[in-house]
Amino acid sequence: KNFVETLIPVLTNDKKIKCFLYQAGAFSKDANDNIDTVPFILRETLGRMMGNYPMVRDNDAVIKLICGDGGADMKKVPYIITRPGGLKEDTATGTVGISDKAASTMITYEDLAKVTLEALNNEKLYGTLPFIA
Repeated sequence: KNFVETLIPVLTNDKKIKCFLYQAGAFSKDANDNIDTVPFILRETLGRMMGNYPMVRDNDAVIKLICGDGGADMKKVPYIITRPGGLKEDTATGTVGISDKAASTMITYEDLAKVTLEALNNEKLYGTLPFIA
């Protein structure tokens, strides 16, 4: 049982929870097992070489659970699954936002935090898997 399966009863029973946000990664597939060509190649090469492949596969499994396999209970919980690219410690640029394409450059932790908070307050993003780029 993964941590999201453990969280489902908590998420569905606590009425104070506005939205569940899961931070996956740009190498993660979407809810229909789709992934663009470049992220797929990077996931299969760099992901394996850097030892990130188990995490990528876990992200895929969590996405499937949240978007479908979690059953009726999970469908009651608003969610956003963001997929940022690589992260770096640096001064925020302020140029990062929600995107329909994977990031082609590294983004700062501060930019990621800002966009994540904005996403949580944007109900139009509930039920989506946007990239942060």
